[in-house]
Amino acid sequence: MSQMIGPYEQSDAAKAAYDARWERILACARLEQPDRMPVGFQSFFFPANFGGITYKELMHDIEKAKKVSYDVVMEFEPDGVHSHADGHLHGACA
Repeated sequence: MSQMIGPYEQSDAAKAAYDARWERILACARLEQPDRMPVGFQSFFFPANFGGITYKELMHDIEKAKKVSYDVVMEFEPDGVHSHADGHLHGACA
């Protein structure tokens, strides 16, 4: 499933948020009505603009790319993310 950026403990509130987001995505996959439409985030250059780094830094400095991508996710709290920073699709971000 998802990979964490660091060795973080998951609080009860974070687990509840994750579970709600994941259930929202699964409800759509099961063709059921979710509590609201899940929102996914897939962007390439927006994190650079949002984080104040250059496109070149975004493409060639993985640590900066991970940081600005993480900052975007924490700011907008989407239900799922496709991050170019690690090349994996992540669902139920929390």
